[in-house]
Amino acid sequence: MLVFGLDTKSELGNLPSIEAGYPSKVTVTGLIPLMWFVPLILSVFMFKIPKAGDFHEKRLIVRVISRPLNVVSLLLCFISGLFLLNGFPYREPVINQYDPEAAALPYQILIDYVNGHGGLTFWAHPEAAYYEKITAEKGNPLMSALVKNATHGGLIVETDPYYHLLNDTRDYTGFAVFFEGKRIVGNPECLWDDLLMQFVSGNRKRPVWAIAEIDMEHGTDPETASAAQTVFLVRDKTKEDYLDALRVGRMYCFSSHVNRWFTIRDYSVVSGEACALSGEITGYNEDARLVFGVELRETHHDLEAVVISNGKVLERKKFNDSCRMVFRLPEPSGDMGYVRLVVIVNGNMNVVTNPIFLGRRLH
Repeated sequence: MLVFGLDTKSELGNLPSIEAGYPSKVTVTGLIPLMWFVPLILSVFMFKIPKAGDFHEKRLIVRVISRPLNVVSLLLCFISGLFLLNGFPYREPVINQYDPEAAALPYQILIDYVNGHGGLTFWAHPEAAYYEKITAEKGNPLMSALVKNATHGGLIVETDPYYHLLNDTRDYTGFAVFFEGKRIVGNPECLWDDLLMQFVSGNRKRPVWAIAEIDMEHGTDPETASAAQTVFLVRDKTKEDYLDALRVGRMYCFSSHVNRWFTIRDYSVVSGEACALSGEITGYNEDARLVFGVELRETHHDLEAVVISNGKVLERKKFNDSCRMVFRLPEPSGDMGYVRLVVIVNGNMNVVTNPIFLGRRLH
């Protein structure tokens, strides 16, 4: 997950994780180590220092260990103290990394923590998968032989896509649609639209926004780093304005360097006297329409604007030059609806806008 907006060392250092730990609670199991207070108290009553006159030996340590029960008492005290220290603070973590039933709970705990500190959370590359087979340890013949023989040919490291967690968690800010979130999540009539429909129907407290990201796996060259971009709609180029844009969905997403020749000049819903931009909400009127204006600095012959309204594709329109398109919008079936738009470039979805909402209850 990508976390934005946490500033202090304490906020960052206490992010719920395997390293920093997870929240804990008082349980019967967590209180079991307190039973070691019994042998600890018993060891105190068992211990007795013999008087100097009872022995020829004057040194205290010799007098102490000369009494067998003192040795047992000291040993019992030491063991009890270790177990009491190990059990502190006598609470159990809500989850741990070995719990097969944890499911989405670790991520929900992180989301709730970040929200509680005023931050933002985005699911990073939810459709990404990883597979690697380690067959040898370079430069170490002993390790190479061990890996080969003990693992029947090598170790397999595999990570499955986790896009289902977007539906299993709540109150996160959004997800990365480019590059590893566009086929199953961000594609029209797919998971993102399901999540937005949950919001407009009242089954999800917050809408889900899309951003663009890229994983720099090989080097940090500017050409690769600029392939995907998030364009923010801000008045001032300040940290606060950028975070606010992320929080409320005022941004567009581009991939494959499309932003070099493609600019969105207008993306708004006009309804009656009102006009709403990306991430905003306006009341529905019969003349409600989506306006999409683009400027192209290169000629392309395979561009298509796809409008998604209330979970379904509303309209598709081909274009190949700078233009202004207008799409009539249907009335929401419930109290609220939404519209979003994507642009297909040569068969690939390379432009994604965030939704604009229309509410019947705003009349």
